[in-house]
Amino acid sequence: MNCSDSVAPREVEAYAEAAAEAAEESPMFGPMLAWGALTCAFWPEEAVAPLGELNAVGADPIMVVGTTRDSATPYAWAEALAGQLDSGFLVTRDGDGHTGYRMGDTCVDTVVDEYLLDLAVPEDGMACASHLADDAG
Repeated sequence: MNCSDSVAPREVEAYAEAAAEAAEESPMFGPMLAWGALTCAFWPEEAVAPLGELNAVGADPIMVVGTTRDSATPYAWAEALAGQLDSGFLVTRDGDGHTGYRMGDTCVDTVVDEYLLDLAVPEDGMACASHLADDAG
């Protein structure tokens, strides 16, 4: 699916260069993620042109969960996605590691559970914001 979503290089050398650049920014995950896309160099179909910004106009509320110090997917990406979705809302886990749900933050777990089980959306749209403020103090 990733190879069909956006145009990718067809030359192996491009992935080697990307892995070297990624290693400078993220020594642990960068090269692995860059080389992980190598399949796209040999993908039999051409990718479709990027559709641009996703907004999901008319969709039910869409939960985006982000972790502030995620070493694989930057928190800024979660903020950006929640912000561009017409009905998006952000659930923030202040912590380390990849993923935010069931990682020890009871506020995040409760908000996600309530959304998945009852389609309950936090009133202010910014779930766990007061929880983060409490932890900082």
